[in-house]
Amino acid sequence: ATASVPIAAALIVQAGLSPGAAFVFLMTGPATNAAALLTVWKVLGRRTALTYLATVAGSALLCGILLDQFLSASDVKAAVHHHEFIPQAVQWACAVVLLGILGAAFWPRRHPAETPPADQPTPATTLSVRGMTCSHCAASIKRALEEVPGVATATVDLATGLATVTGEAYGTDALCEAVRSLGYQAEMRPS
Repeated sequence: ATASVPIAAALIVQAGLSPGAAFVFLMTGPATNAAALLTVWKVLGRRTALTYLATVAGSALLCGILLDQFLSASDVKAAVHHHEFIPQAVQWACAVVLLGILGAAFWPRRHPAETPPADQPTPATTLSVRGMTCSHCAASIKRALEEVPGVATATVDLATGLATVTGEAYGTDALCEAVRSLGYQAEMRPS
């Protein structure tokens, strides 16, 4: 956010932008960056991510309107200060790397799976999961298990700490790794 402050000040002083609009720019920029949104979307789910966006946008606009009631652009004094800029070739290289990282976040992770013989159907697999504390934990684990290739359905019971998976040609190691990647402990439940 601090890197955006000089931009907002310049927009107010040189372009005549209202302080409230500049405040909205400063508040929503860091809160809606791609990394934050992807994290909220993947960890907390779509509904929470949309609620997060609506809350940030609504509160930013309300605070911007209130700020404009008390402060005008003519009240804002800013000192102009020039910094050395990074060479354009380095800026482009960094932009390409950043886009690559963001693109990689959208691709689902594929884990090597143990593939059972094709002529034998895969029975339901039960995992013992430790570390769940709420229904959101269970929902996150269910979503992660359903993303494992070959999984048809997954159910997670918070009370018993058990996750049951059905499908064909999924690897048991991939199931445990999907749960562990979320920060929970998982192991196959003995038959």
